Amino acid sequence: MEKTKTPEQLFQELYTSSFKGVFRFFYYKSVQFDQIEELCQEVYLRFWDAYQNKLQDTEQCKRILYGIALNVYREWVRSNTKNSFISLEYYWENLLEEDKINSIDNWCSLEYDQQQEELKQKLRWAINQLPEQQRKVLEYRFIHGMTREETARKMNMPVDNVHTYQKRAIKSLKEILQEEFKLNSVPPITLN
Repeated sequence: MEKTKTPEQLFQELYTSSFKGVFRFFYYKSVQFDQIEELCQEVYLRFWDAYQNKLQDTEQCKRILYGIALNVYREWVRSNTKNSFISLEYYWENLLEEDKINSIDNWCSLEYDQQQEELKQKLRWAINQLPEQQRKVLEYRFIHGMTREETARKMNMPVDNVHTYQKRAIKSLKEILQEEFKLNSVPPITLN
């Protein structure tokens, strides 16, 4: 007769078989090395708190883990953005990068995805409020991924002007978003 494994034993097996993958997920997302272990612990704690009853299905557990990891990563980015540890440019690039993720999006929470989409819409709205030159610089730099030099050639202007427009655009975005958050009674996000 085969002895049934306890939830703790099943969890230990899941941890052992999946930790490297979760660790690599954060590593490849360019999370600072000293914070990866803490984020991994958060993933496994959330899993244990909410999904102990799923431990019999190893494949489903791994999908859930990666969904949790994506949410933990997004929260880390948002938290670091709010605390000014990550600049607006980095956050915008991450939002664009997340749009390309399709292998684990269906494992994310619907509520978080709605909040994320709201934030993207507000950011897009704020960008549309900018003067044309500033808006174009942001579009070329962060949506199309052009360098300052490529943007300067595309816009037929000196590279220094691209830098100036970019700086002004980011400052204006910060002001627009802070004003928007004040009007809608939402805590402001501190952007660089």
